[in-house]
Amino acid sequence: MTGAALILAFAAAAIAMVRFASGSVRDYLVILGGTALLVPPFYSKLTGDISILIPVLESKDDIVLVSAASTILWPLFTTALVVWIMKAIVRLCRRCVAC
Repeated sequence: MTGAALILAFAAAAIAMVRFASGSVRDYLVILGGTALLVPPFYSKLTGDISILIPVLESKDDIVLVSAASTILWPLFTTALVVWIMKAIVRLCRRCVAC
């Protein structure tokens, strides 16, 4: 139960970040491509057995499900955040040039 709640909360945060960062189909494609590029480094270096980070997970099934979900959702959230930051920088630069 705890694992499912963690997966749903993290999925909701990742989806909200993607919706917040994207304004067109091009942004969705950039987020998709960036996520595909970030999955291997996240899989090999950052994610994996996250039972050390989240001690409330009790069963092995929860640990496996949350670890698998985090392998996909961390790169998705990170890519969407980077796209949002880059769009904000571009907007700010355009505003400064127009002044």
